Amino acid sequence: LFRRLLLAIERAPMDRAGKERLTNFAVFVLFGQIIFLACCVYSLVAGDFLLAALIFVANTSLVLGWLLLCHLPLGRLVYRACAVIFGGFLLYLLVVGGEGGSKSLWMLTFPFFIVFLVGIQEGIAWSALLLTVALTLLLAPVPGVDPFPYSHAFIVRFASVYAITAFI
Repeated sequence: LFRRLLLAIERAPMDRAGKERLTNFAVFVLFGQIIFLACCVYSLVAGDFLLAALIFVANTSLVLGWLLLCHLPLGRLVYRACAVIFGGFLLYLLVVGGEGGSKSLWMLTFPFFIVFLVGIQEGIAWSALLLTVALTLLLAPVPGVDPFPYSHAFIVRFASVYAITAFI
């Protein structure tokens, strides 16, 4: 599998920098498969079919994105589409919260994901946008959205850690 992965990256229709980004993306896709599969099965067993469906969509977008990049010169367009889907999924996790708000911690993966794929400047902009949307959902009443009741102290700490993670 590893050899096939490296061969697919080498044959991808892009320059050397694009192949390095594709390699980074492959790492996210591979680790994502393991984590998403486990979380999807757990959600199905727990009866949370909406979460299982959203995990499936996020996972499928990563796999399809990787396959598209291996065969078509779409580069940043695919990365951006995957970022929108993954970011939307993370916002859903933030809103539902989970036990003690623990699902919100998955948001901390986004800055690493996006910076490795689109570069530092654009990645920081994407990370800042996601944090802005997250804080809007948590602090301002949004019609139809009833977020998990995070304490203000948690929100401040969460925003601080997210910002530090994005900065790093």
